[in-house]
Amino acid sequence: MNRNWIWLDIWMAGVEVMVARERGGDQGWFLAAKGGHNGESHNHNDIGSFIVYADGSPLWIDAGVGTYTAKTFSPERYSIWTMQSGYHNVPAVNGIEQADGGQYRTRKVRHEADGVVSRLTVDIAPAYPADSGIRQWTRTYTLQREADTPSRIILEEAVQLAEPCRNVVLNWMCAYEPHVHRSVIALHDEAGGVKAHMSYDETMWDIRVETIALEDEKLRVAWGDTLYRLSMTVRCPVQSERWQFVLERG
Repeated sequence: MNRNWIWLDIWMAGVEVMVARERGGDQGWFLAAKGGHNGESHNHNDIGSFIVYADGSPLWIDAGVGTYTAKTFSPERYSIWTMQSGYHNVPAVNGIEQADGGQYRTRKVRHEADGVVSRLTVDIAPAYPADSGIRQWTRTYTLQREADTPSRIILEEAVQLAEPCRNVVLNWMCAYEPHVHRSVIALHDEAGGVKAHMSYDETMWDIRVETIALEDEKLRVAWGDTLYRLSMTVRCPVQSERWQFVLERG
């Protein structure tokens, strides 16, 4: 392993942001994930969200912010879709998304980096109002660099709900249209080539892909005419669960 591995990992403890690269430059995997709280300056309700690039191509993304208006800095700020957790890579339970304010935050945050593995673990349950029914939602994001096997990105979820619930949704924001082939989600680059794929249990999840037409000029400059939101909804009630999703190349 390259002895300069430390340059591939950045951990900003004050805002609980991890940035990790598979290797230098724009080649290979890029993973960024965040904890923190929803009372930050210029906040979006996005505790526990993350982004993934492969060879410089955006796969799971953060849409960013549109053109600033008076509404952006008003009590109506969180009526703007780009500010809402439903349009970030985080769950929603019982139809309830994250709330704004410094009390909505992470707990039990742990970061690790040793040159082979870059990992962030956060419990995002406190980012949601109590009536969501979330008692624990621990997310672990891992960039795994291997010498003899292809590197990959792993997202693990450890979930405890107050009672069995069927209204549990995982949202994934995509730069380009994802294609679902039975138990595999294929993620493409701008040219339409498959950059990565993610397997899932098709007996466990219903998949819906929503096209989001971009009207704001600032967002259109960044992303073009459209973005996509892939939503995974459980097919049967869940209460205590562990899930793992693995992103692999090609």
